[in-house]
Parts: sequence; structure tokens; C-alpha cells
Amino acid sequence: MSRICIGVVTKPQALKGQFRVKPNLINLKTYKKLSEIEIDNTTYSVESVSLRDTFVILKIKGIDSCESAELLRNKEIFADIEQKVEEHFDLQGYGVVVESENIGVIVDINNYGSKDILSIEGNNSCLIPVIDKLIDKIDEQENVVYLNKNIFEQVAVYED
Repeated sequence: MSRICIGVVTKPQALKGQFRVKPNLINLKTYKKLSEIEIDNTTYSVESVSLRDTFVILKIKGIDSCESAELLRNKEIFADIEQKVEEHFDLQGYGVVVESENIGVIVDINNYGSKDILSIEGNNSCLIPVIDKLIDKIDEQENVVYLNKNIFEQVAVYED
């Protein structure tokens, strides 16, 4: 287990102390397994977790009003989790391989609302959304991401 930044508080949600989190993890289901988090060197018990498409809603013990949740805005959230490399967003600079063909390098990761978008530069630069089953494997030693060919061909948008 390692302590990592799992997200950032973006704003309060509702009136009872819940708040939205911009996640740093690809697999949002990891948030459901949390029992404790740390914000500003203070440990909090997690009371509830609600998953949305692009964000997570957390309720923690001791934060019981919209005003107290507002004080957490823009704060980083840390947790001890068992981390798999494919659950974390740190893929910038990794090479991209589709069915043994090197297609380029991940130069940027953006989120325009629905899903994270990988910007890949190579012979044919393209953008691809990070969706289920797109990533077959991540080789952390070689800094290479292996993508599923069928899904890649369906979702890749090539730049001119």
C-alpha cells in the first residue's frame, strides 16, 4: 500500500457536507473501497461515496455542512491504496503500441467533460478517449501502453 493523491476537492455538493472530487484515478470503483482519507494532514473517516461519470462525491465524518465542505475547496486528498499502474493518470511520455505497431507517444491527457482524452503524437497524431477495455496492458518498466486494436480503431480521432 502506498499513500498517493487520489484527487482534489472541487466544490461542495448539497447541504450536508458532501463534496465533489476531481479524481486522479482511472478506476473510480477504487473510491468505494476507501475507509479513510487525509486532507491537510488530518485523517477523516469516509461515510459515503457516490460515483458519477467524471467525478466522485464524498461524505466524510466531521464535515456536516456546506460551509465546512467549502473550506476544503482545492485541497488535495490522499489515501493509502493498493495501486495498480493502470489506475493512475501518470501516462504522459509513455509510448503507445497497437498490435505490435508503435503509433506514437502520449503527449497530453485532458478532460473535456465525459472521459479523459489521450493526445498521441506520432506519424499520425490522434486523440483517444480512455474507455473500458481500451488499455490492454501498461509496461511500467519500458514506459509503454498497449491498446486494444479493435477499440482503438473505433475511437481514435486523427488530426490533420
